[in-house]
Amino acid sequence: MSKKHFIALARALHKQEPGAGTLDASDLRWFAWYKACEAVADVCGYYNDDFDRKRFLTACGVKD
Repeated sequence: MSKKHFIALARALHKQEPGAGTLDASDLRWFAWYKACEAVADVCGYYNDDFDRKRFLTACGVKD
């Protein structure tokens, strides 16, 4: 996988963030979206040793 794939995936996941800015971490929709972002990051990291997980999750909209 390459940078263009990571960008496309992060944009798609960011668009799916439930209630951006209105939900907290206790909301199950937010938790499911967060876990999906992490799962995709795991796959990206598996296929590219140079993958920057933190940068990807930030691009998805995941806050620290």
